[in-house]
Amino acid sequence: MPSDSSAPFRVTVSGLRTVQRSRFGRPGHVVSILDPGNRTPPPLRRGNGGRVTRMAFHDAVRPVRGKQLPSAAHIRRLIRLGRRLAVARCRHVHVHCYQGVSRSTAAALIVMAAGSGGAAAAGLLEELDRIRPKNWPNSRMVTLADRQMGYRGSLSAALRTHQRRKARRDPSLARIIRSHSFGHRRHEVPEGA
Repeated sequence: MPSDSSAPFRVTVSGLRTVQRSRFGRPGHVVSILDPGNRTPPPLRRGNGGRVTRMAFHDAVRPVRGKQLPSAAHIRRLIRLGRRLAVARCRHVHVHCYQGVSRSTAAALIVMAAGSGGAAAAGLLEELDRIRPKNWPNSRMVTLADRQMGYRGSLSAALRTHQRRKARRDPSLARIIRSHSFGHRRHEVPEGA
């Protein structure tokens, strides 16, 4: 059952350019999410030992021809990682995807929830807003995490509230999401936004 505690480690989120320029600090662990077939950024190839978790799937929330959806297995891996990093007392986790807006923010949310032992959904999204103001977490990833972590719909409901708030505050981001990948994410943007 969700608790009120927050993640026991610092979380940062960025896009690929930040990682390519080595401007993401010296985290204890990096979660790197790119499209299938993309190469690992050079800074993550050099001397990071086992500190990088690489994942490959597209930023899709519904089946789209030629796109690999985030799967339940990807989400299980993020949940296990968040729990393991909390036990290991990791101090800083950096998560990146291509733009640092959707896959990475959903992954950060999941890692924070898992690391905290299931913090309250609304609090996690508020924390995500502080970490990465320009965010629109991938709803498929969040829905899968909601089921796997026992949130009983509260994480998905909090995300919908978050999306309404984001659409009002940042209409340009809402327009980008609405048109993303031929409109397959249009349903994530509330009517009138």
